[in-house]
Amino acid sequence: MVVTRLLGGFGNQLFQFATGYALAKQINENLVIDASAFSDYKTWPFALDNFNLRVKVLRKRLLTLPKLEMSLFSDPPFLIRGTPFVERSLRFDKTLTTLKSGVILEGYWQSENYFSAYKAELSNIFIDPKVASRGAVDFAEKCQGRNSCSVHVRRGDFVSKGDAISIHDVCGATYFDNAMQQIRELTPDIVFYIFSDDQEWAKESFAKFKDARVVDISEGFYDDFYMMNFCEHSIIANSTYSWWAAWLKTEEGIIVAPSRWLNDPELNKIEIVPDRWLKIDP
Repeated sequence: MVVTRLLGGFGNQLFQFATGYALAKQINENLVIDASAFSDYKTWPFALDNFNLRVKVLRKRLLTLPKLEMSLFSDPPFLIRGTPFVERSLRFDKTLTTLKSGVILEGYWQSENYFSAYKAELSNIFIDPKVASRGAVDFAEKCQGRNSCSVHVRRGDFVSKGDAISIHDVCGATYFDNAMQQIRELTPDIVFYIFSDDQEWAKESFAKFKDARVVDISEGFYDDFYMMNFCEHSIIANSTYSWWAAWLKTEEGIIVAPSRWLNDPELNKIEIVPDRWLKIDP
């Protein structure tokens, strides 16, 4: 058995799930998701409920002892045995790929090296038209195969929370201007579709570009994610949400990412952006 503990927003949950999924596949064991932290974690909800995960999900942990944990999964409570393997840094740790059954993963695991071999399977799970709205599915069908580029502008909690902005830089207008120009030079007649949690800022900032359209048809957090995945090319923010929307593409196209993911020089020694993606200063 492999247990992976989830915490954080949708993008972080995908990293944690994907890493556990890959390890469980590699050693031919069952995967269990420990989502118990969301019972008292108010920042983000558990976001994987609507997907066909085909794994056990633990909602509430009742008892914790060395190498023994009991969780309320069913009646009677579900018993798991395992030794925690805690992430030691934000860089890829090859030790994880050598672990055996009976491990409980605790970390963010933000590197494709943990799970890239299972990209097709992960895409089949998380790019699901049954989870998206009708408007998002229609957009994706019209966009697919055309010369399109998604642009993800994340402001929201990066701007409003003092503790978050001390860690996460905000990709500003200069970053997006430069990234869009790079795409134009590589692929002419491009159309940029802007996705943002700050529609007002996006409409004002991108109004000067005739080849840019702000998308405002989302009915929930998943819609933008789904639509971005179907654009041929991607400009992402320093956000795991847009990272996954780009990475799960069947064919990646051109992907532009910020060269600096986190403000702290030590924390920024992260390997989240693959070498094949173009990097631009935020």
